[in-house]
Amino acid sequence: MTDVDWRDDPEYADRVLESVVKRADGYELHQEHGWVLYVKDPGFAPQAGNVARFFGQGIGSTVRGVIIFDNHAAARKNILGRVVYYRTETQQRADDEARWKADEQRDRDAFEAHRSETDARIAALPRVFRLRLERFQKNNPDFRWKFEPYELFCCEQAVIIANALKDGWGSIDNRFEQFKAAETLVEQQALVPNLDGGHSGNTFGFAVRLAYWYATQPANVVREHGALTPLVGCKEFGCLPHPRVRSRGPRRGARPSRRKDHKWLS
Repeated sequence: MTDVDWRDDPEYADRVLESVVKRADGYELHQEHGWVLYVKDPGFAPQAGNVARFFGQGIGSTVRGVIIFDNHAAARKNILGRVVYYRTETQQRADDEARWKADEQRDRDAFEAHRSETDARIAALPRVFRLRLERFQKNNPDFRWKFEPYELFCCEQAVIIANALKDGWGSIDNRFEQFKAAETLVEQQALVPNLDGGHSGNTFGFAVRLAYWYATQPANVVREHGALTPLVGCKEFGCLPHPRVRSRGPRRGARPSRRKDHKWLS
């Protein structure tokens, strides 16, 4: 990049570096307000107190360039800026598109490599969970390679949780509430011994939700939204055009339906 490229770019924010941590092949740039950005070694050592110019649309967007100035005076005058890296908006879009295509192909290849194993795992699920996955597969031709691994993990964990909590002391609502209130993996596995230790907050919460439906209203397992719909939306995930289930869980007082749901369990 030439100096003109970044100097004429108005989309940036200048931040003082509170500290800089050297890593094996780069640096952690610790900014004001606790934000941290890792950059590959640019051939010089940024220092605490330097002013870093971050190009992009702000929090939540890609940082498409970093320029290091010795101080605010140099930053205001746009002089003596040292380039860590820089991409224009057009270059960043092209870079993002190339990366997205590469990631998509990697995910497609990974799905095909494990298709037989995945199909066997689905076949081992109770019928309502198989119907659930069939619904998404039907509504979204890209569901299998894009979202199915995540959704399948949640479904498998839901079965494990439901089987562990469906019988025992007190009401089923109380058993689920105690499980959700457990603060450590050890406490959770004391109640659900085969619970996986690699859950994120979302996979755990969603698996518990599906488990509750399976134990109380099995038909709702089929109707419930996809595990990643809060992130990607119903249409993208494949929920539509199936009717929506009421967004209600055990904490909000959901009770088993009076309708006979035994047909869903076979």
